[in-house]
Amino acid sequence: MSFKTLQSQALKLWHDISMKQHKYICQSCGSIATQAHHFFFKGSFPHLKYELLNGVPLCMKCHYLLHTRDSKLIEKQIINNKGLKWHKKLEKMAYIKPLPKCPRTVGYLKEIITNINKHKL
Repeated sequence: MSFKTLQSQALKLWHDISMKQHKYICQSCGSIATQAHHFFFKGSFPHLKYELLNGVPLCMKCHYLLHTRDSKLIEKQIINNKGLKWHKKLEKMAYIKPLPKCPRTVGYLKEIITNINKHKL
């Protein structure tokens, strides 16, 4: 399998499990969620790209607002719904980076997919 194919597969698994863990409920407003959001953005925190704790189901409206104009409000609602304990744990993971494991390799992505699959509900 190619690197791009494995990368897509890993993100799809991350998305699906993030959504199932929260029963497809938007973690901001409580409506039906259609999108999984990286609470700590994957561009700024690439080591959390496939971390299931970083997956936050959102409805399309809340996800749009989060990325455009009401990010602080939506983030506060998410933290309120998911809990301070969750946020503190994730924040610690975000700012205490582990040593890189060569994230640009096929072997790394296969390991990620195996680890994510362990969390299937």
